[in-house]
Amino acid sequence: MGGSFSHTVLKQAQSGDFRVQDDFGGSVLVTPPAPALIESYGSAYNTLVTALQAFPAEMWQWRALPNTWTIHEIIVHITDSEANSYARCRRCIAEPGSTVWRTMKWAGHGR
Repeated sequence: MGGSFSHTVLKQAQSGDFRVQDDFGGSVLVTPPAPALIESYGSAYNTLVTALQAFPAEMWQWRALPNTWTIHEIIVHITDSEANSYARCRRCIAEPGSTVWRTMKWAGHGR
């Protein structure tokens, strides 16, 4: 700890599924952080902003196919995911040993 990354978590979905949570058969692997990965975290915001400049704002609500996400919905999802991860990390620090990553319990599915 002490202000540096101590590990990274690689989440992988079960074959044929998109959900990475262990409740759905996904796996979690804790690994040492790769320097390039740490750098990508630091530059992610600028990478996203640059990528979004390629699409006019009028296009952000366009849906390619039914049941697919719009650019706007993806941005909102990224923002929401970041905020939830921040809150979970704070809880991990405040409540050592607590289980904060089992999303199905948080969603009220009782697993």
